[in-house]
Amino acid sequence: MSPEINHNLRYAPRAYQVAALERWQKYMDSAPKLPVQLLFNMATGSGKTYIMAALMLDLYARGWRNFLFFVNSANILEKTRDNFVRLNSPKYLFVPNTKIDGRNIRVREIRSFYESDPNAINIYFTTTQRLHTDLNIPHENRISYAELAQYNIVLIGDEAHHNNAKNNLYRPTTFGNWEDTVARILQQNPQSMLLEFTATMDFADITIQKKYRERTIFQYDLRKFCQDGFSKEVLLYSATDNLLERELQAIVLSQYRKYVAQKYNIPCKPVVMFKSRTVYENKNNLSYFELLLLHLTPERLAKIRDNATGILQKAFQFFEQNKISLEQLCQELQQDFAPANLLRMDGGQQVSKQMQHAVNTLEAPENHYRAIFAVDMLKEGWDVLNLFDIVRLYETRDGKTKNGIYIPGKTTISEAQLIGRGARYFPFATSHQKDKYRRKFDDELENELRILEQLHYHTSRDVQYIHEIQQALDKIGLN
Repeated sequence: MSPEINHNLRYAPRAYQVAALERWQKYMDSAPKLPVQLLFNMATGSGKTYIMAALMLDLYARGWRNFLFFVNSANILEKTRDNFVRLNSPKYLFVPNTKIDGRNIRVREIRSFYESDPNAINIYFTTTQRLHTDLNIPHENRISYAELAQYNIVLIGDEAHHNNAKNNLYRPTTFGNWEDTVARILQQNPQSMLLEFTATMDFADITIQKKYRERTIFQYDLRKFCQDGFSKEVLLYSATDNLLERELQAIVLSQYRKYVAQKYNIPCKPVVMFKSRTVYENKNNLSYFELLLLHLTPERLAKIRDNATGILQKAFQFFEQNKISLEQLCQELQQDFAPANLLRMDGGQQVSKQMQHAVNTLEAPENHYRAIFAVDMLKEGWDVLNLFDIVRLYETRDGKTKNGIYIPGKTTISEAQLIGRGARYFPFATSHQKDKYRRKFDDELENELRILEQLHYHTSRDVQYIHEIQQALDKIGLN
């Protein structure tokens, strides 16, 4: 890889990221026809944003200075600002003193390309919908086609499966669809280019398949990502049909993970997600959980212990071996999962900047949240590495039988995708100096640290549902 990339990113690239960037550089060195339009089809958690940062550095060295980042969700923009322009963010991807050709280079956010600095990497952040509207309904102090015509601009589209007209929800008929807007942007300046990124492009669709056949420069799917050990191991935990008992089992396991991490001096605050079906149920589930913790007793924990099997039994054995009494465990659960450490997020709600920051920084030492009660979370753009338990707090199914084969419904597929995003690996080092970003203990079944490489999905004993979710996980490459 070029020195512009090697010397200016905070983290060393993984092997598949090196392959992606080498393919990119070979393509660009071949003097491709402009405007360039390329797709990076890479698994959730594989570091697409890292690749974007690397491409900015390489493109700067090749003469481009201006980048327009767009995505369908405003929430993702905040996370991406942390990656690209907020120097003090723990998620910032560039080194503090970025240098190209011996000169210090700033990476800066701009509100207009008229503010562009020819010696900096200039990034304009916007949503797909906002850009589509601003360009096609001209207003003062908004970006315009005339402005774009004056600059060589690299468009970077995240979650690019939304960028196709059939998938884009905002399609005013008065000035065409989003694809028309993209085409018109690229027509403004022949030196502009479009780089798209997604994990979930629907290549089963013939139209999409045809559109991206020549544009796809690199593919690294979820199945390969998991096989290579870059994800957590996903395990279904179906121990009880009682929702409160299910919640209690999950937080006991979470506390077990916390203790194992402490034992090996690994900084880790494990997080639990409690998944509800509706906003109303989510509010009630949070209230019931708070009551559960308020009235929790060592005697109730003893009943859980006496009926425990599998990994839960192993957790209680660990507590006993390390002289952690049920009284102590009870007190710690009440403290760690106190109301102040619980976050409720309902599907479709307007998320405040404070709440969005809390959700985006769950790994941070100062972030105190241990559990999230959610209706519709872990969608696109949420990077959370210390989520180890997802608890399903409902029993409905929406699958159907077709030609004698039971097919998982949209809800189950959505749950599988949720699991896929939650399976992002929590990196940690060991004394053996193994790769901190990959699973290390697949072949060491009794190693205590395996619990930090696993995501448990807690559900009921419903045999049919377990079969459905396993089918859905297999479909996306996680089973």
